[in-house]
Parts: sequence; structure tokens; C-alpha cells
Amino acid sequence: MCSSDLILRIQTLLTVLCIFFGKDLLAALGLPVSQLGMFQFACVGSLFLAFTLFCLVVLLYLDRRTDALAVATLFLLLNTVLSAATLQLGYVFYGAGFAFSSMGALLLAVGLVMHRVGNLEYLTFSGTPIIGQKVAVDALRTRPGRGFGREHSL
Repeated sequence: MCSSDLILRIQTLLTVLCIFFGKDLLAALGLPVSQLGMFQFACVGSLFLAFTLFCLVVLLYLDRRTDALAVATLFLLLNTVLSAATLQLGYVFYGAGFAFSSMGALLLAVGLVMHRVGNLEYLTFSGTPIIGQKVAVDALRTRPGRGFGREHSL
């Protein structure tokens, strides 16, 4: 089992335990039980965000900075809009904007990682210039369209 798989499993287990024992955790921290919904949304949103950050690390490792920027920008925009919208809906929905924005960013990140890993060979070698490849210079051509260098009769 690889370490990333273990980290994701432990994060999921801790999130499920925090949601299941949420009332007891809030009581132990001295917080009112009325904040249970907000706590559960925060736990689920944190789980999605942890998975999103893992996908961002993979995208950055593959040198896909534009994709990583797209995921981070989507999270920023969704979190801003959805958090503002859920604040208008009332106390029961506090934290839902964060959870849904994390989920949206995770969906995009997973889709990009799956696409990039699926096309890894093409993406790796299509962006690499061929060693010794020269720029076309008309002075080196013997006749139009005949290639590079000087032709030698053998």
C-alpha cells in the first residue's frame, strides 16, 4: 500500500469518526450542539479539500501549472459565491458553501489528473523538442523543400 493511499484512507476514517461522534466532540470542546451541522459540513469540506490538495500536488509534479491554477481558481470562485449564498439561506446552511466548493474543485482536479495521467506519454514527449532540431534557414537549402544542410552526391 502506498503512503498516499494510506493518508487518504486515514483522512476518510477520521472524517467519518468526527461526523459520527460530532455531538460528543462539540460537548467536549464546550461548543453548543446547534453548531453540529456546521461542524459536519466543515468535516466533509475538509475531506474534499484534502483530496483536492493531493490532486494539486500530482498536477504540479507533472508540471501542469495551468491546470493547478484552474483548480485553485475554481475553488476560490465557488467558495466565495457559495459561501455568500449559504449565508443568505440561514444558520442551518453555514459551512455548506465550503463543502460544495471543495467538492466542485475536487471533481475538476480528479478529472484533470485522470486525463493527464491517461495521456502521460503524449504530454511528456510532445512538449520536448527534438535534440539537434534546427530552424529552417533558406541559405542552407539547396532547392526549395529539399531539407536541411547541403546535398552531397555519393
